[in-house]
Amino acid sequence: MDEQEEPIQCDKLLGGCSKCAQLGVECVQRRWTFDEPSAKEYTVTNESLVEYVATLKKRVETLQRGGQSPPNKRRRSSAWLARPSFDGGRSEADPQEGADVSPNDSRASAAASIRDTLGDIGFLSRSAMAEPRDPKNYAAPGITLERMMTAALTLDGGDTSRAKPLDPRHVRLLAAHHQPLKPDRDITVPYIKAFVDNVCIRYPYLDESRTMELWEVVMARHEAATASREIEVGPSLAHACFHAYLGVAVGILLTPDAVTLSSLITRLHAAAIEQLPPILNLHDPLMTVQCLLALAIFSDFHPCGGSTWHLAGLAMTQCISSEFHKEPDREEFDEAVLRDRRNTFWSVYMLDRLISTALGRPFTIQDEDITLRPLGPPSNKAAQSPIDIYNSHLVSQARLVSNIRTRERKQPMFDYRNICFWREPRFAITTLAKSHPQISNHLEQLACRTLIQVIRPVSMPRDNRALLASDEPEIERDIAACCWQFIDRCYIRSTCEYVSLSSTDEYDIFYAAVVFIYLTRRNSTDLQLAHAQVADVIHKCSTLVTLRSQQFPILRVFQRALLLMSKSCNALADITGPSEDITKDLQDMIPENILAMIKIHI
Repeated sequence: MDEQEEPIQCDKLLGGCSKCAQLGVECVQRRWTFDEPSAKEYTVTNESLVEYVATLKKRVETLQRGGQSPPNKRRRSSAWLARPSFDGGRSEADPQEGADVSPNDSRASAAASIRDTLGDIGFLSRSAMAEPRDPKNYAAPGITLERMMTAALTLDGGDTSRAKPLDPRHVRLLAAHHQPLKPDRDITVPYIKAFVDNVCIRYPYLDESRTMELWEVVMARHEAATASREIEVGPSLAHACFHAYLGVAVGILLTPDAVTLSSLITRLHAAAIEQLPPILNLHDPLMTVQCLLALAIFSDFHPCGGSTWHLAGLAMTQCISSEFHKEPDREEFDEAVLRDRRNTFWSVYMLDRLISTALGRPFTIQDEDITLRPLGPPSNKAAQSPIDIYNSHLVSQARLVSNIRTRERKQPMFDYRNICFWREPRFAITTLAKSHPQISNHLEQLACRTLIQVIRPVSMPRDNRALLASDEPEIERDIAACCWQFIDRCYIRSTCEYVSLSSTDEYDIFYAAVVFIYLTRRNSTDLQLAHAQVADVIHKCSTLVTLRSQQFPILRVFQRALLLMSKSCNALADITGPSEDITKDLQDMIPENILAMIKIHI
């Protein structure tokens, strides 16, 4: 009911409602008639909305045409009062409202009516879009919800600010997720090359030509296989598939595609595991050890690969049980098999020394128990290739670290001179490093890792502060400079190009930062300069550790330790905090000498 005092009227469709009768006024008939709505009309349908919008548009056109024709002014005044009903769009007009309208008033009212009508169209259009509807009746041809979702999923999620499509290679790889694994040659070649360039240079058994040969065998097998005829997988083919799958998986981890193709990485790892039964049934010790080595290398880059420590220990145990650590009778094996056994054992030896040194744990085998001849020049030195010299250089570094850690009496000067001798490689290695930047970077990392072993605790009193590097400050400055250079170059590579670090790489970076902080604050005479250098190293090290802390949560403890050491550099900082807790967290995962240096600075 709409009642006013001057005059008081009622808009009811009744002859005389009780309210109007009490007030003594006449009931005015309302402008439109409303039928009792049916159940269907309780909700606004899309058909009625579309028809209503069409009616409003026709009104606008009529009003615009009427505004240009003077004789139509009076007709237009009655048209303003037209209102559509909800019974199909029919409208009625009140004949009493259209009389005696002046031209100026009619033009102003026409403009206002046009604005109101256009506003109604916009409001109803927005309301219609917000109403639920059946997508089958209103979707444009070829545009369905499923297709729109598919289109959205094919966009690159790495940059949400741009609608950049995924690399077609990634689309093809991800589309085959629920199909039998059939790697494509053109798609996987950059990943296997990344594996060869960055991982094969670390272990002698990973020969570049042999790795590519195994990959070629697998690619040929998948190209020859058809949907109706699948080639039977024998032990030799299973061995090739195992190493090719893991090689491609690690290669993906070394590229910016690692995040996008994370599901493919785990799938390749699972496919490689499926090849193990026929390989193990051969009871071939060499194949078994090589498979364990490949699994350990993968686990060093990816957390789903298992424990690198246990896999490396299992590989060394298999070597010992198969007597790979003993010099064999040359008449028992031919030259090729003997070379494979030698390269495989020393690769396991290097991995064992790497993991044990990083975690501060004892070695699986002692040097005095090894009688196998180290990798070195053959009888005919002219036949020695640069890669053979390089592999021998890698084994020498592992043996040097082993000697430093296991010697009862520490001799820093003697160890430092041996390291300096190792840091001056032969001309063939220098030439090889110039043509392969990855080799140069790896040698620099090995040098830093070895020099850190010189900074060891002579004794461990209660306060854990009695540390001695050497009696020569020049040695400490050289070690600090090497640590700084290693961290700085890793940081530069991380900002200029994609760098995928393994978990052991992160340990090396963290230890280099700890040693640099310890030596710089111990020997620096300019405290302000020392604090600036330490802050710079902590910042770079924290950035590098953060890169892999999401995949390896254990590295977050390193971040906490770096934060505490950063606070200790600032005299105004509140360094009261969980120092005791961080020490407990670190004591089972890092060597004693590194832990002692951390305790001094937190």
